[in-house]
Amino acid sequence: MGCLAFACVYELFGHGVMSYHMLLAFLGPLVLGVFPCTIIYQLQKHGKQPVMGSGAFANMLWATGVAFATMGAIVQGALDIYGTTNHLIYGYLIVAPVCLIAGVIGHILER
Repeated sequence: MGCLAFACVYELFGHGVMSYHMLLAFLGPLVLGVFPCTIIYQLQKHGKQPVMGSGAFANMLWATGVAFATMGAIVQGALDIYGTTNHLIYGYLIVAPVCLIAGVIGHILER
């Protein structure tokens, strides 16, 4: 919800320029954060063993991947609104999937 509020305020002061990266940045935490946690919680609630474990390091890697994906979308949105590009944005596109995959592998190895 904070990402959506930030995007709306940023768009308000963007002089009519809009960026879909900025507006849809809230989907990263929603799809990669809330939905997997809800599924794992429901599986544990019904007594089924989830696919992923509950290790702190693997959780941290997953959360870092979600944060990088979200911040990458926000930074790309800001660059779109400003009307420029930057090759350093590709760092977000590399680090986010690496952290997400490492988090999944960490959870699988903890089982």
